[in-house]
Amino acid sequence: MMFKYVYIFNNQKTLGYIDAKNKAEVFDFLSSKQTNGNNIDLVCVKRSYIAFINKFLFRKMFKYKDMYIMFGFLHKFLSKGLSLDKSLKCISECKIKMSSFCLDVYEIIKNGKSFSHCFKSKSEHFPRNALYPLLLIDKVGDLDLYCQNLSDYYKNISEKKEKINKAMRYPLGLLSFFVFIFVFLVKFFIPSIVDIFNDMSLEIPMFLNCIHCIGNNLGSIGLVLLVIMTLLYYFNYKLDYIIDRLPIVGAYRRYRDFSFFYKSISLFINNGVHLTDAIKNTGNVFSNKKMVEKINSITSSLLSGYSLHKSFERADLDYMDVIMIDLYEKSGDIKLGFEFLAKANEDNMIEIIDLIKDYAQPLVLIFTGVLLGLIAYVVLSPIQYIISDLK
Repeated sequence: MMFKYVYIFNNQKTLGYIDAKNKAEVFDFLSSKQTNGNNIDLVCVKRSYIAFINKFLFRKMFKYKDMYIMFGFLHKFLSKGLSLDKSLKCISECKIKMSSFCLDVYEIIKNGKSFSHCFKSKSEHFPRNALYPLLLIDKVGDLDLYCQNLSDYYKNISEKKEKINKAMRYPLGLLSFFVFIFVFLVKFFIPSIVDIFNDMSLEIPMFLNCIHCIGNNLGSIGLVLLVIMTLLYYFNYKLDYIIDRLPIVGAYRRYRDFSFFYKSISLFINNGVHLTDAIKNTGNVFSNKKMVEKINSITSSLLSGYSLHKSFERADLDYMDVIMIDLYEKSGDIKLGFEFLAKANEDNMIEIIDLIKDYAQPLVLIFTGVLLGLIAYVVLSPIQYIISDLK
């Protein structure tokens, strides 16, 4: 729940909002601000329903571009020998979109919380599918390298999505324009044509009558669509399950998840963590049920004495992944094998994004052409029908 607080510190009045379970957490947060013997004069702490509504309806969502910039800066500061809290403080002083977020994280870390806890408590600002790599951030043992990997990963995704957006900007703009024209014709032009047909006692064509019915019920149709979209928004986990059934979406998410899975394991192994523990720790951050089941199967097989490639085979992982891990296992360099698999899955994921970019534009243009033909029919067909009937 969201709380509003007002306090006076160093003769300055400060108002703010915080997401906390109860008032005790708010008091703990405010007490952490007391430094050099200066006490906070607390004025008010109360629950804020307006802030709670704003959190879900008007929340500020960070994009992949914002995330790769932040983690890029974090990597640079950490590689120079600065501590995590000082690095976050430096970023908060920069004029980037995530500066205020870094300041909040800095305050939370000063209060004794872990880095991953900060991302979990601020999860509403992140795309849900981008969150799980962040929950592992302080467990891999090499924060500097992990931040670099996250920066490179989010940068790659951001650049590809930007290319898709640029390729789709003109077709979607064109489609939106013709949708507007079609709605205008259906709402205002078609009723006039139908009146002319009725005045002349002519039979209204079936297709034109259907379009007229759509125009008469356009408000109801819009309301139903709004309700459906609202329900899908609130039940987005169910929607995600349905979307996962689409072949291209399911493949993209599978490659994305396994790319992160293999990369994280290689980082754990690099820091001396046992293979079974590395797989178990990485599996704990996933929310995808199928992914969790596969990781649990691998872990239980390894504990039962099976080799790594046999464990992969028993978990029904991709055939090529099983073959490659078998080769690297026999060569004695499992860490390199996981790095190779991470790169291969990431390449496959990027390939799907490129595929979407290549095919989405023609499909939108085809749909626009169909809509344009429908508009031409709506405009010309009644005129032609009336003329032919008069003859």
